[in-house]
Amino acid sequence: MASSSQLKAERGIWGETMDSTTLETKLTGANAVVGSAVHKAKEREIAEAAVTLVKNEKKTLPFKPKKGDTVLVLSPAKDQTDSMVKTIKSLEKNAGNMKDVNVITANYSASTPHLEQNPALRQQVEAADYIIVGSNVNNSAKLKPTSADHYVPAEVFRYANETGKKSVLLSLRNPYDIAVQPDAPAQLLIYGFKGDPNGPDSEAGNLKSAGPNLPAGIRAIFGEVKPQGMLPVDVPKFADGVFQDENYAQFGDGFKNWNR
Repeated sequence: MASSSQLKAERGIWGETMDSTTLETKLTGANAVVGSAVHKAKEREIAEAAVTLVKNEKKTLPFKPKKGDTVLVLSPAKDQTDSMVKTIKSLEKNAGNMKDVNVITANYSASTPHLEQNPALRQQVEAADYIIVGSNVNNSAKLKPTSADHYVPAEVFRYANETGKKSVLLSLRNPYDIAVQPDAPAQLLIYGFKGDPNGPDSEAGNLKSAGPNLPAGIRAIFGEVKPQGMLPVDVPKFADGVFQDENYAQFGDGFKNWNR
């Protein structure tokens, strides 16, 4: 029986020549192109260009840790903190300093208790000089004050402010969490929750964190990338558990340099 492509060619409704290349060969070729070094570099370039800084009170960013300082990296998933730590350790501008900087990590989930009932996390915040909080909000339920995805970052930011720590919200997914975390003195958006498993940014082969977003955000936090992105949507203010009519941030917001 003739294939559909053969029948189309015979009836003059498909003018292309028949391609005898096997599917396996096509896939091998596609994977070689898509995963090429040129494409990976372009992927990283695009991700870094999209990084958006919508808040930077008192020039919180870029972080400039000194020898002996401690950086706390807090995020929902371990593969996220793994990727962020790998990137921190690979930073070029701060390479001489970062090897002498302590990096500690913590993860939070739906069952993580409030900070006042979480002495381990409290101690980590107290030990830190700089704090990076990843927020991975992918549904409206996580925005509610009763959700750990809301109250864990919120309480960490408030405690960090009280104790004189520099902190930044790293919005990993939908940008609406910036309105939910107004106590964050700096807010950076990267529109993705994954890191690069093939470079120094994540554990080799960790496919869960495959992507350029987390490395781009970390490089921006430490001043190796200047965030040039612009907010792609309006973000309403958030109060009493619901979004309001007034905006917290507007479409097109973003800082072009560190001095604004």
